[in-house]
Amino acid sequence: VTALTDDSTAAAKGLRKGDVILSVNQTKVDSGKAFKEVVEAAKAGGRKAALLQVVGQAGPGFVAGPFKDI
Repeated sequence: VTALTDDSTAAAKGLRKGDVILSVNQTKVDSGKAFKEVVEAAKAGGRKAALLQVVGQAGPGFVAGPFKDI
């Protein structure tokens, strides 16, 4: 995570700048480009939200939220 708005839903759910996103909706991502591609494909498929698997300052975990907030 390279940028995050402090008052966003993702931040409120524990996502922090510097966290590493491992997967989006159970699809592995290993770069910012891969993250964007998976998110765009999910949006195109009609999905409204994502489940992110992350490793961060608080340890491993999951963050869920609507696409507009991630």
